[in-house]
Amino acid sequence: MERADLRRANLERANLTGARLSRAYLAGSDLEKATLANADLSRTDMRNADMAKVDLRGANLQDADLRGSLIKRAAMGGANMDFANAKQVMLERADMSGISAVNAKFTNSDLDRALLIGADLRDVDFSGSRMERADFSGANLSGANLEDAIIRRAIFKGANLEDTSGLDKERLARACGDEETQLPRGFTIAPCAPGIGGVKHAVGPDS
Repeated sequence: MERADLRRANLERANLTGARLSRAYLAGSDLEKATLANADLSRTDMRNADMAKVDLRGANLQDADLRGSLIKRAAMGGANMDFANAKQVMLERADMSGISAVNAKFTNSDLDRALLIGADLRDVDFSGSRMERADFSGANLSGANLEDAIIRRAIFKGANLEDTSGLDKERLARACGDEETQLPRGFTIAPCAPGIGGVKHAVGPDS
């Protein structure tokens, strides 16, 4: 099904486990509650797709175009989103634990309450994004762009925030971390309340 034209297709609740959809056209499609675990979606056009509560665990989304998509409450653990274009995407409450999203673009996206535990987020562009109460425990954000990102009550326990850009002390004061949080020189972070956040080891060569 490589390069398949599925634009505006109704695939709600479809079982596409392991499907080979590289370079496919899925723009505007309805994939709500569909199962795409371990699917190859690399370089796929998924702009403005409805993927609420979709199962993307272990999926390959490298270089995928996800702009404007609704991926709220999705299961995405272990997915590969390296170099993906996820600008203006709704990812509220998505479980993205353990994903790799190196050099991905999440500009002006909504990641409120998303789980990014142990994620590899090196050089990701989060500028202008909402990440209120998101859990970045153990994530590697080295080189990430956090300019104008909303990180109120975000959790950075054990996370690597060294070499990030666009971060300021005022916004970081509204987040929390722990003694294992790696910060830019001169920055501090308040400790999270007991029981808040789940720590996994950060991934990637800089961890």
